[in-house]
Amino acid sequence: MPKGATLHDVAALAGVSPRTVSRVVNGEAGFGEATRLRVLEAIEKVGYRPNMLARALITRRTGTVGLVVPQMVDPFFAELIDGVQAAVNASGRTMIIAKHDDDLAVFDSILDTFSSFAVDGAIVYSPRGERATLLKHAIQGLPTVAFGMEISGANLG
Repeated sequence: MPKGATLHDVAALAGVSPRTVSRVVNGEAGFGEATRLRVLEAIEKVGYRPNMLARALITRRTGTVGLVVPQMVDPFFAELIDGVQAAVNASGRTMIIAKHDDDLAVFDSILDTFSSFAVDGAIVYSPRGERATLLKHAIQGLPTVAFGMEISGANLG
């Protein structure tokens, strides 16, 4: 598999520093319009795509939101998924959707996976109003919004 273009490849082609390329990619200031256009042209020419994993390691944010529902075919949850997806897209983030089929072990596993993939937050409909699993993951650092129930605590909304 061929290696993808790097930030350094773009910088060399555009005749700027890698930091300038990073600033252009991240929409920061500190360079002129001519430089921005030169960097964007170099990005297109070499086919550069930012390494989101590297960015996540630095920023500690992945730009992802997890949504957990009991099922996806029920009209209520289908409409909910559509609404959350629209809001997530509008914010420039990506959504991961999972269903637990009212199985507490599956629900716990999904939240473990969300934590492992460092989602920025989870929106969840807990199986049968299960609170202990939500609290466990929130205490471990997973920012969570629960719906369909009242719950509060660290990292919970």
